[in-house]
Amino acid sequence: MTRTALVTGASRGIGRAVVDRLLADGVRVCGLYRTEGDAARLLAKELDSASPKGLTLRCDVSSEEQVGQAVARCAEEFGGIDILINNAGVATFAMLDNLDLAQWESTFATNVTGPYLVTRAALPHLRPGSSVVTVTSGLGITGAPGKTHYAASKAALIGFTKALSREVGRRGVRVNAVAPGIIETEMSAAGLNPELRARYEGQCALGRIGQPPELAEVVAFLADPRSSYVNGQTLMVDGGM
Repeated sequence: MTRTALVTGASRGIGRAVVDRLLADGVRVCGLYRTEGDAARLLAKELDSASPKGLTLRCDVSSEEQVGQAVARCAEEFGGIDILINNAGVATFAMLDNLDLAQWESTFATNVTGPYLVTRAALPHLRPGSSVVTVTSGLGITGAPGKTHYAASKAALIGFTKALSREVGRRGVRVNAVAPGIIETEMSAAGLNPELRARYEGQCALGRIGQPPELAEVVAFLADPRSSYVNGQTLMVDGGM
């Protein structure tokens, strides 16, 4: 039976790499995105021409109404969901002295409330043997100046993963997370100046910044029956920071 994956934040960066990796495994993909543009159009074109054919839906994961509609549409279209990838996220920089409540709340709305809403909506449609994989961050463990709001939101996902794995394991649903280091995406590494990039590369045991397909490989492993006894884990994928 063809497996169906629901991927949030699917049009760019890590999400797009995950989509491509799942398609290579013959998984049918329902990709959610928030912002219209070239990336979303390219995603829709790829999923429309994929075999098996997928589905692309616009959805702000912080909206309960939009999430409910998108998840229901995916489950109805494909008869259920086997893989859920909570990838959508936002990141900004602000020292706590200058971090206003609106920025704090908007970060949590996408990074924490989003996975909660999507996962809660998807649970009734997850078949036995399903896998939930959430993209958190190494900063949820290590922290960083100017990232209190981001690090706190990603740390929340680590606790969410551990607790949910204990709730739904008896249903045959596994729940894991990946915690990437610096990955070459528009949201993280692409904006680094040469000095900061060199510093991160020097801190990494492998001496380089990671690439989205490298993280996608780990996500695909956790989504696959090959990892059938891996549950409640947060795997660091940071090259040895």
